[in-house]
Amino acid sequence: MARTLIEQIADWAHECGPGPDRDRARMLMKHSLLDAIGSAYIALDEECTQGAAAVTLATGGAPNATLMGRKGLKAPLTSAAFLNGTLVRALDVNDHLAMDPNDSEKLGGHPSDNLAALLAFGEQHRVSGAAFLDAALLSYELFGRFYRFLTPELPWDHTSAFGFSIPAAVSRMLGLSGEQTRNAIALSGAQTLTLGVVRRGQLSHSKFLGSSLAGQAAAHSIQLAMAGVTGPNTLFEDSRGYNAGVFRRQEGLEFLVAPARPQHMIEGVTIKGFPGLDTTQAAEEAAIDIARQAGPGGRINPDDIATLDVAMNDHPMTRTQASDEERRRPATRETADHSYYYLIAVALLDGEVTPRQFLGDRWHDPKMVDLMGRMTISSEPGWANRAPGGFPCAIRVSLRDGRVLTSEVGYATGHARNKMSREQVIAKFRRAIEGRLTDAQADAIIQAVDEIESMNDISALTRLLV
Repeated sequence: MARTLIEQIADWAHECGPGPDRDRARMLMKHSLLDAIGSAYIALDEECTQGAAAVTLATGGAPNATLMGRKGLKAPLTSAAFLNGTLVRALDVNDHLAMDPNDSEKLGGHPSDNLAALLAFGEQHRVSGAAFLDAALLSYELFGRFYRFLTPELPWDHTSAFGFSIPAAVSRMLGLSGEQTRNAIALSGAQTLTLGVVRRGQLSHSKFLGSSLAGQAAAHSIQLAMAGVTGPNTLFEDSRGYNAGVFRRQEGLEFLVAPARPQHMIEGVTIKGFPGLDTTQAAEEAAIDIARQAGPGGRINPDDIATLDVAMNDHPMTRTQASDEERRRPATRETADHSYYYLIAVALLDGEVTPRQFLGDRWHDPKMVDLMGRMTISSEPGWANRAPGGFPCAIRVSLRDGRVLTSEVGYATGHARNKMSREQVIAKFRRAIEGRLTDAQADAIIQAVDEIESMNDISALTRLLV
């Protein structure tokens, strides 16, 4: 009898390695881990995360896993996976999967959303740092492979992939049996579908909660499987399963369980320089460059701008986002950090894009509204050859004093094809934790991440995150 795809994924999860260059893959995973921790700390005091924190803290339960940034507080594993995952994702500043590095297929989503659940399980079960790193790499690889089947014409959000990548990676990390692994993946995969509406129109908190809710459900499914609860083994093949109802295809699914390829998926990961949608990173960098060109202070008075023209790459994602009139007039913080119009405008006016640029609902300020309304965004087909696989941008600002300022960015700093150095990743982390941790505390976290594969117990890291 033919083996089901659930059975094949379970076997692949225990057998697949990090690829031919394990040392480099592990190094890049450390970069993403440190970046995820910084992304969580910077979101601690944000209004958008307070509801999730209040519900988690009120729920109570066994103190099994650390709550990031909350001294002395632990929570049930599923609660920690949810709240820590919410913090990592909330401000849209954690890593992004730009492409499959083996064939340059453009992907998307935020694979570090896997890490909160993996850290929680690793802490409770006292796994080694090396086991955690290899499980994290597996979660990135499976997430990217799964993403390729969630094509734009389908109604599903990419966060649906975490229903598979998290249980597969945790099963590997904990050394679960084949039966437990199959059931964990099947239970989770059947329950974690997310609709793409969470990323459309005026965005709500569901935009960043999609992955943490999926992570929480995945964590619960793993616990159930460990207790002997079973899931649907024919999750893909059944007439009411994934192939027919979600992917809407039967062919090509062997890609999900193909052997390790020349480059690990983490080679295709971008570490963002700025809060905001992944497709806007080059635009934000170009706008900041123009603000610096304008003169002392590195910012521009909106009254001095005569015209503002933006040329993006000619890609369905950028065309869809730029043509969405809701994003020209953001009404929520979640829409603002997904708006080319707001991010470019605020970068020009302030000379920076940080969480400070989202305080006070500035997207409602009349001068900001006016500038966003006057901005023109067009597609430039030539970018496909000049910066393949990127989200490049060229900006041209005509000032009323007659000056014309221009800037062009092919691959933003941190893009998969312009990766941040270790020093740049650390600098971003230090900016994120400024005012929240002492220099000594930050140094301890950086060192722990650097040395994670030598840890016998991952809690040597998690105990530093309070």
